[in-house]
Amino acid sequence: MSDLKAATNIDPNVWYHLTEGRVDDHKKDKFGSMLQVVHDDFLAVWGTDVNQYWQFQPVDDKPGRFAVRCSSTSITKQLSVCWHRDEVDSDRTRPCMAASDGSDEQKWDVANWGNDMYRFVNVKNASSHHLDVHPGNPVVMSSNTNTKVYQAAQHWLMTSVKKVDDGAYSTVFSDVAVPTVTFAPRSKTIPSSDPSGTSSPDACTDGLSSGAKAGIGIGVALGVVALALATLFLWRRKRAARAYNLPSTPGKSPVPGYASSCPPTPQEMPHSPAPQEVSAPVPHELDSTPLHRHSR
Repeated sequence: MSDLKAATNIDPNVWYHLTEGRVDDHKKDKFGSMLQVVHDDFLAVWGTDVNQYWQFQPVDDKPGRFAVRCSSTSITKQLSVCWHRDEVDSDRTRPCMAASDGSDEQKWDVANWGNDMYRFVNVKNASSHHLDVHPGNPVVMSSNTNTKVYQAAQHWLMTSVKKVDDGAYSTVFSDVAVPTVTFAPRSKTIPSSDPSGTSSPDACTDGLSSGAKAGIGIGVALGVVALALATLFLWRRKRAARAYNLPSTPGKSPVPGYASSCPPTPQEMPHSPAPQEVSAPVPHELDSTPLHRHSR
């Protein structure tokens, strides 16, 4: 019903015990059941031995609109709505606990039915669904909003339990924001009005001192020298290998009398080495007759 008055008497610094009108009555001194989180995607109204209470944090500067939190999930999650495949209602929507992000699914318009009973409507679903409970549970967003028939489970009762008195619960989560990416070590701002893409005088500079720049220059020079030395070393080693390291062929023995003061390190050659151009003919040529060592 659109003529219900928004609930403006709910204190955001109070933990509330919630239950529904089918199983409890506002005239009772103590409620016998409690709205509680069984799993994040399953809420039920069962016994009061779990001590799960609810906080209502005003949002959007609209009377009666709240973000709703449970004491068992703290501020990291808020009451939301989820599609559930096991739900028998046509829209298969149930209340659930979702990571706090301030989206419309996590905003609730609470109105007063009268007699200290309240109606809960999710902002995302609008007035087409009321917070309800199937007989025997679970809790559901019911599409049956016919007010000509008294539907007790859509009438929610609340009683205050104790003060929240925790600064963390004063946080209001805004609507989902675009994440900000920060690049290390610092970000550089380029005004969108500057077509050249250069920074304005107020933008951050690279922040390098003259000493740091000198150090980078020395490091680059040393790196060039080291690279040159490594290249020279590898060239000389390759040249020596060409001159002295003859390939070993099955059925042939090394050339008699050959000795090296510094034998090259054995290396695995590719199956088909690429042809290379040499400056002079290979100084040793093996014929087809195997050579053998003769004992003296």
